[in-house]
Amino acid sequence: MLNKKIIILIAVILVVLVALFFGAKYFLNSKNQITIGCSVNKNILAFEKLFIEKVLEAKGEIPYEDRLNLEYSVAEINDQDITNGWQSFLASTTEVQAQQNVIALLKLFTEKIIN
Repeated sequence: MLNKKIIILIAVILVVLVALFFGAKYFLNSKNQITIGCSVNKNILAFEKLFIEKVLEAKGEIPYEDRLNLEYSVAEINDQDITNGWQSFLASTTEVQAQQNVIALLKLFTEKIIN
């Protein structure tokens, strides 16, 4: 009778320990995902700010150093959709096409941050 109670107690303790282990693992993974999401959002906002300052507010040709900073900033985001949007903007051949690509890129920033 005593052995049966000890075995049940050990089993309950093991179940609790396993539940605590997986609960802690889930919590840490969730926290890590939130941190990654915040980092991505921060990178998107940093690129958007740079894009507005260096491209949309530009008074003429964009200096080489600014173009490099923009390329580096878009690479930091590490998102293929944003990279493709950026490349589409760079490939614009007319002012109308560039304006459409800017609108698409700005919408994409918002979509990525919301999701």
